[in-house]
Amino acid sequence: MKHTVFLLISLFLLGSSGCGYLRSDMRNVNRGYDSLVNEDLQGAEDKFKTALETNENNPYALLDLGVIYERTGRIEEAKDMYRKVIDIEEGNPTYPRLVSKSDVKGDTLRSIAINNLLRLESMAPSSI
Repeated sequence: MKHTVFLLISLFLLGSSGCGYLRSDMRNVNRGYDSLVNEDLQGAEDKFKTALETNENNPYALLDLGVIYERTGRIEEAKDMYRKVIDIEEGNPTYPRLVSKSDVKGDTLRSIAINNLLRLESMAPSSI
């Protein structure tokens, strides 16, 4: 019982201070995602671009930037972002594969990017 209480307290402390342990690109991705959820597309775009300045291969920033480009009518730029995610995620084992958003729970970043790209490609034919 003592160990369980200690473990729970430890997990709480880690969880409440966990943001400090994230790399700066992931902190910006999290902030960008918050802005995206709140429909602040410009703020989200700025955060994702800042994340990419730190880590140009951050697939979370690339994917969400693709979503912003798509929502703002920049379809070719969105396709480029989705292609980058697909390329990066094809052989990169360093990023978690599952996302926790309820609408895509269990999908990989790569499969989300592929589905988004295929949807855009079906609207206007070009090569993937």
